[in-house]
This record gives sequence, structure tokens and C-alpha cells, in this order.
Amino acid sequence: MPQPVRSNEPAARASTRALPGLQVLRALAALLVVLHHAELNVLSGFGFGREPLFNVASSGVDIFFVISGFIMLVSSRRLFAAPGGSATFMARRLIRIVPLYWAITTVYVAGYALAPAALGRTVSLGTIVASYFFWPFIGIDGQYHPVLVVGWTLNYEMFFYALFAIAIFLPRPWAVAFVTGALAFTIVLASFLGGSSPPLAFWGQPIVLEFAAGIALALAYERRRFVPRPVAALAACAALAALACQIGQPIPGGWPRLVAYGLPALVLVGGVALASPSGRDSRLPRAAIFLGDASYSLYLVHLMTLTIVRVAAIRLGLVPRTATEAALFVIASIAASVAIAIASYALFERPVTRLLRRGLEAKKPAAA
Repeated sequence: MPQPVRSNEPAARASTRALPGLQVLRALAALLVVLHHAELNVLSGFGFGREPLFNVASSGVDIFFVISGFIMLVSSRRLFAAPGGSATFMARRLIRIVPLYWAITTVYVAGYALAPAALGRTVSLGTIVASYFFWPFIGIDGQYHPVLVVGWTLNYEMFFYALFAIAIFLPRPWAVAFVTGALAFTIVLASFLGGSSPPLAFWGQPIVLEFAAGIALALAYERRRFVPRPVAALAACAALAALACQIGQPIPGGWPRLVAYGLPALVLVGGVALASPSGRDSRLPRAAIFLGDASYSLYLVHLMTLTIVRVAAIRLGLVPRTATEAALFVIASIAASVAIAIASYALFERPVTRLLRRGLEAKKPAAA
């Protein structure tokens, strides 16, 4: 195993202080996405004739992307230019992402094979295969939707991880420059060649710069560029207020999304990560931190849960008729999604991840 770099030891000790806050942000990001889909589930599933109010809740994805850029740099400090560092990084990422995603995708594929109408759309064999390999693929509906629709964000994550794995061969400063430059170059290249290459057109969206924004925050964090906690709290509140101003608005795309969602996400994550350490992170609600731990399960299982809850409501005659009943149904749907996600995390995601990580660690001495 590579030895710790001495110059990074203070940063390594400091990094643990920001993690609880980031876990709470992960919980918030996942809940925002669930709120977005829970509202759509009610509006489209029960025929309410109005536009959604909480499209802005999809900004949870942008928060996730900024956090991802931050965590990748901070957690990989010992791997840069180290023997086997790139392989170790990618193995860890695959262990973290693949098992649960493949399991739920397989459930969807099996359900589609047994009852095609249950999926709500037609998918091709190409979409199914591409879903397992995190490859952007234009389906029959003309969208880049994997079998599990929310998997489109994982296609971006895997692209970022691939660039990061390549960069880890380099010394850390060069690696940061490479990843940031590669993300920017992809956007430029897509503007010229994206029409002839669907994957390039997908990866070359401005949203990928949110990963670079997270890396920038990580650099500031490791250099201890902290700000007073009142200032950090004010910045976080301003970011939430900026997102709240988007309530009732459609989801922007391209560069407008980077401004409307990406910039507040950057400020929000920065407000948490760069707040002067005071030891108060330990006072964060344990339930919120735990939900952050389970946020990946919540992100992946909530669509299935929302569908089950809606179908059950129809069969039990509990269809909401008024706006108040619809709001209560949304709240109940979110609660059900959280409950199923906790079960998924406790019974599948956490034990499988631990098992695979132990297997990875056991191979390192033999490889050495």
C-alpha cells in the first residue's frame, strides 16, 4: 500500500471534519431529487392538470456532482503517481457504484421482460446493454435514458472517474490540471463534433464543469482556506435562496443550468466544506448523516418505490383528489422512499460494499 505523503498529513486529518457536513448535503441532494420525482409521480400518475412547482429540486444532481469532485480529490491523495494507484481508484469506484446499480437495473429489465407496459416506455437491446456499461445511448424515445432513468447521472460520473483514473498516473498538480482541462476540452470538442457523436454530445455538456468546481473546493480545503462560520452559513443560505427563486420554473439546460443550479451548488458545498473547523460537526443530527450514507440507495430505489406507492394507492382507492391530498401523498411517498432506501442500504449496499472492499484489500499484500 502506498505510504502517506507527509505534506498531506495535516490535510488528511482535517478532511474528516468536513465529511459529516457533506454527508448531510448528500442526504439533502437525494431528498431534493426524490421530491422532484414524487411531485411528477402525483401530477402525471393521477392526472393533475398543472405544471410542477419543484423542478428546481432536480438541482440535487448538481450538488452531487460538486461533492463528487471534492471527494475524489481529497480521498485519493495517496494514489497520485503511486504504483497501482489508478487501478486501486477505479476498483474502489466500481465497488461503490456497480453492485446496487446493476441489481436494480436487472430488476427493471426482468420487469420489462415480463410486463413491458410496467416500465412506461419501450427500450431497445442497445439501451439495456449500454445501461450496464454506463454508456450514453440514444434510445427509441430519442433520449439518453438508461433502463433506470436516473442512471444518466452515473454515465457522467463514470466519465469523470475514467478521466480521474488516467490522471492518477501523474503527480497531483498535473493530474488536477489534466482533469480540469479534459472536462473543458470535451465541452469545446462537443460543440464542433457532438452532432456526429452522441456520446461526445452527452459528455460535452457544461454540467461536467461541476466536477471541476468540486476539485477547486477540495484544493482550497486542503490548503485550509477556511472562512468564518457565520460567513459560510450566510453563503449557504444565499445559495439555498438562489435555488428557491427557481421554484415554478422549468429545468434549464446547458450553460443556463450551470448558472442557475451549478453556481448555487458550488456555493452551498463550499459553505459547508470551507467553514472554519470548530468541532460542531459532531453535533449534526446522526439521522441526517446516516441518510447521507444511504443517499446512493435512496437515489437509485426511489423511482421504483414511487411507482409501487402510486399503484398501491390506485388499487386501494386512495387516489388524491385535492391539492392538499396530493401534497400529503407526496410527503408519504418520500417517507416510503426513505424507508426502502434504508433497507436497501442496510441489507444490500453496505454489506456488499464491505465484502468487496475486504476482497480488494486482501489482494493488495499479494500484489505487493
